[in-house]
Amino acid sequence: MDIKIMSVSHDTHHANKRPQIRLKGDWLEEIGFSHEFLVVASFEADILTLQVHGKGIDVYKKLVGYVRKNKQHLCQVLDQRRHYKQEPHLVIEGAWLVRHGFHTGDVILCKNDYGLIQIKKLNLAPLGFDTADVSTYKIIQVQKSSKHKKVVPLIQFKGDWLTDHGFHMQNSVLVSYETKGISFLACAGKKILHSTGGTPLHININQDRDTPFFQLKGAWILDLGYQIGDLLILQIKQGSIHLKRLEPKYISFNEGVNT
Repeated sequence: MDIKIMSVSHDTHHANKRPQIRLKGDWLEEIGFSHEFLVVASFEADILTLQVHGKGIDVYKKLVGYVRKNKQHLCQVLDQRRHYKQEPHLVIEGAWLVRHGFHTGDVILCKNDYGLIQIKKLNLAPLGFDTADVSTYKIIQVQKSSKHKKVVPLIQFKGDWLTDHGFHMQNSVLVSYETKGISFLACAGKKILHSTGGTPLHININQDRDTPFFQLKGAWILDLGYQIGDLLILQIKQGSIHLKRLEPKYISFNEGVNT
């Protein structure tokens, strides 16, 4: 049994950016979610359950009436080309998700077993985020810089989502270090500033093939208590990002641990 963590994304090709949960990778095949297999999605007790039911027109005819009667959702595993090979992917999207409380930016846990996937929203209350304003959330990881022979940790923020939230390529970012996290504030103009110990206080937003990004890199990240491979959760508001480490105790389906 495996637990994955991800965010609810949105359909970039749809005008109202309807939310979607997109599952992809060879791990789907490994647990029985193969190409063209039909999947029934149901929701009960705050858990979204995906159960695989085989493929073919006979299976479809058997399922479609039952799914409509019970107000469930029917979807299908399809193949998608990625890195020059085909891999399975499964998408659950639209109004059905919204009716059951899933919105773009929600952080979700996925528990996988053979023929079965269970999904629930991560309880963010124990993390202590300020929820006064509208926020979205994103999961990233402390990486290892590929441009150094020695181990150098890297925390990188990259994607068009930065522009959507006020972090533009012609601007810079004010960095504030706190007891249980790091905050980033979008600022006008370009500026680079470090503390006397070398810790970045003000960094520029750059671009990679027209995609905005900024990053924190260096051994000093280890001094702050972050390790390569750590999962980080970002609370994203207009013009600001708040980062915290997502500790293993929060990544559980057991209510006693996740609350």
